[in-house]
Amino acid sequence: MNRSGQAGGVWALDELDRVMRGDAIASRSGCRPGGEWDALRALPVRVRRRLLGAGYLRPGGLEPDVAADLIASQVPGVGSVDAAIEWYVRTCLAAIAEARTDAGRRRRAQLARRGGHSTYYAYRSEWARDRGHQSVWHMRRDRGWAA
Repeated sequence: MNRSGQAGGVWALDELDRVMRGDAIASRSGCRPGGEWDALRALPVRVRRRLLGAGYLRPGGLEPDVAADLIASQVPGVGSVDAAIEWYVRTCLAAIAEARTDAGRRRRAQLARRGGHSTYYAYRSEWARDRGHQSVWHMRRDRGWAA
């Protein structure tokens, strides 16, 4: 079982820890020559900023070709620097999405506990009833949020 409690599959953060061993790829790609930096330059600015903000790109990180060798030795089917960077970016974005999902789950569980309910959905249903609706679905329908 992985961290999310589901059988099968590997959680993205576990996979990154296994392959990169705590290292990150260098973030400064604008002033460095060489074809190994092309894959990082080709990333959209929003993606680069997201990875930099999450700490997956660092100023003192590994060079892309060194990281690609590390990734290629651990991940089957990755043979080039571009493919390794693509795998790294895809896995980092999945780890960011999983962290966001987990934070939302923790927030909803905390709301439910604070309100004295067993689940978030019980809390949400009582919240809707307190505002004069039969259920959350009726509240959404009355506000025009439901299709």
